[in-house]
Amino acid sequence: MAKDSLGKGQELEKRLSRDKYMKSAILECYASFRNIINFLVLGERENTVIQNIFQRVDEHIEKEDLLTELNLSALPNLYDRFVKLIECLMDNKKEVKDQIVILLLDMLEIVTRDIMEGDVEGLLDSSHGGSYGKDERMTPLDQHDQIFGRLQFPVTTDTEAWSEKRKSY
Repeated sequence: MAKDSLGKGQELEKRLSRDKYMKSAILECYASFRNIINFLVLGERENTVIQNIFQRVDEHIEKEDLLTELNLSALPNLYDRFVKLIECLMDNKKEVKDQIVILLLDMLEIVTRDIMEGDVEGLLDSSHGGSYGKDERMTPLDQHDQIFGRLQFPVTTDTEAWSEKRKSY
């Protein structure tokens, strides 16, 4: 729907207001996405950025101005990455961890650069981890912190709730 609306909030809002079930499904999908990301990402600085993003989205949802304040034309790209992420999670193999990191980096870039248009508090210094307040000049490169370097993956505690979240996509 976002793709067909060409990023125009009013048109998308009109379409969603006609179908309350669609709006509920979108909110449920967002909640599931949030739960999966919060479960998966362990790094403190990544979580800070992610929580800032979710907080901002939640504020827009509460104010009911999400469709007018954010650029939703990039939503299809975010959706594509999320589908690939779910596929990797369903495989649950250690070998795809690097692919998951790349997908998370892509998703972060789409959200911060395209959807929120660069206006995110606490954004990390660089796509390779940056210093985030630390002096890493004398630290060997392989010991620098990497964005999304700490993930709860592969999932070893395959709870029923986690399995349900993965299978719902």
